Amino acid sequence: MKGSNVKSFFIGLVIIGMALALACGGSNSSSDDSTPTTDEEAASVASQPTPPPVPTATPAPLQWEVEPPLRIDVAKDYKAVFTLKNLGSFTVDLYEKRATKAVNNFVFLSREGYYDGSTFHRVIKGFMAQGGDPTGTGMGGPGYTFDNEFNHELRHYGPGYLAQANAGINNGEGTNGGQFYITYSEQHRLDGLDENGNTKPCAQPGVSCHMVFGQIEGDGMDIANAIAERDPSAARFKGTEITSIEITEQ
Repeated sequence: MKGSNVKSFFIGLVIIGMALALACGGSNSSSDDSTPTTDEEAASVASQPTPPPVPTATPAPLQWEVEPPLRIDVAKDYKAVFTLKNLGSFTVDLYEKRATKAVNNFVFLSREGYYDGSTFHRVIKGFMAQGGDPTGTGMGGPGYTFDNEFNHELRHYGPGYLAQANAGINNGEGTNGGQFYITYSEQHRLDGLDENGNTKPCAQPGVSCHMVFGQIEGDGMDIANAIAERDPSAARFKGTEITSIEITEQ
């Protein structure tokens, strides 16, 4: 991907200096072990306001050591129903036959509830909406990565394509994990293959290679277009929430 604005959108290219703030609170224990000796003292203690409950830390995202084994049946048709808080739902047709690894990974994480309650943490209107990171920072992942799998038929042809976000090439392999994005426009510069069907030099700086593995159906882009625009380096709100992603198969 070319340009500093675009680079920052991918996981490793998204260099966001955001820290995940864990809420904490102190207890109101007293160092005075004396017991009130008069009714007035007892009444005074009893009249003290009850301290607020101590906030609990946000649970750590689910993690796995290795990518999931192949569990989907490529003879079936898989779809993903995204339900967004206060916006509604849209359905994505998943390309299980042509992007098997990416779809298998997405189905696994969705059914494990990995995406439930996560947000679209980076949204650039006219470009894409990126989500799939339970930490909301753009730096989180499921604990493993998996390699690229490109198909000459699967490209960023226009709005509504679902693709893997990644951090480029590491030790000769792709860095795909849990994060994904939905396009708002044609983005062939993100294709893993060039116009002749050859794999791009994905390890070179400034070259972006991403796997398309689904497309929004029907009028679902009406919902996707309503996802709140968000720059994770400056935003003071957490972004549009993904209530759930339900996988269907038939």
